[in-house]
Amino acid sequence: MHSFSFIIISMLVVMRAARGFPVRGAYIPLLAPSSSSSTRLFRSFDYGDKPKLLQFTHSKPAQINPAQLDDAYRIMTPFISAERLATFRKILENRCFDIKLLYESPANPSNVYACLRTLDSFGLQSVEITDGIYKEPLGKAGDNTGLMRKKRNKLSAVGSDKWLSVKQWDTTKTPLNEIIGTFKEEGYKIYTTSLEGGTDVREFPFQPVSSSSSSTPTTRQKMVICFGNEETGVTPELKSLSDGLFYLPMFGFAESYNLSVATSLTCAYLLERGIIKPSGEEAEKERRRVLGEWMIRSFPKRGMAEMILEREGIDLGIIEPE
Repeated sequence: MHSFSFIIISMLVVMRAARGFPVRGAYIPLLAPSSSSSTRLFRSFDYGDKPKLLQFTHSKPAQINPAQLDDAYRIMTPFISAERLATFRKILENRCFDIKLLYESPANPSNVYACLRTLDSFGLQSVEITDGIYKEPLGKAGDNTGLMRKKRNKLSAVGSDKWLSVKQWDTTKTPLNEIIGTFKEEGYKIYTTSLEGGTDVREFPFQPVSSSSSSTPTTRQKMVICFGNEETGVTPELKSLSDGLFYLPMFGFAESYNLSVATSLTCAYLLERGIIKPSGEEAEKERRRVLGEWMIRSFPKRGMAEMILEREGIDLGIIEPE
């Protein structure tokens, strides 16, 4: 009976949301106990509201000293199933480390969360977000109660950020030109979506990502694909810092795609062009680093892996947003 009730209520929630009505949190019976008082808050937010904060619970991973990675693997392996480790290694073999996605000041963090799941599915690893923590009035000076409440009440990403390398930038501390300059110093080309001055994505000359082998090494050709704010688009500064502009063609009344849809279409096109593909041996350093992060995040309790590693003499650090 509980299972049937859950299905009916879920259908009503979805139907109401699809019709454009705000759907508020509802108490939905759990399946286990039969008591009528056994209820749990299934959603505690209004689907009609936009969350104001980007909050990634796994965006500050413990960083293992590269020289101690093998020791760290040995220490953590007994705590992780062989099947899980095999899955990690299989996924890493197909991961693309040569393409980053950058979202400039997204208006609705919910769209970014949807994008993360898409990027993981396409095998991309790195995501950059500027101004992911929005500058909102907090009331009285020193009072951050409202901000913390929003953080507690916000529904986090659907677990995808656990497996992605998400970097959030505050442009009041690191200006956009410095962020882009850092990418360019690392050998990345900057390609940005823009209706004004852009080239049809079907004709845009993206650089292919080079692969290499130990016998014939080649230079990695890396790129950052940039998306602007859903309401205002990319800033003139980002356009001026880009190596090229492209747009996704549209044939209806709508003037733009949803951010997650635009991300999906762009990734699908890059995949079809052979641009998104597993990175070569040059990315082995990144694979080893990410494997260590994934192993740490696989422990049942937060901080458990760090405690065990530090006890065994492994040097750890935290990558903080700049």
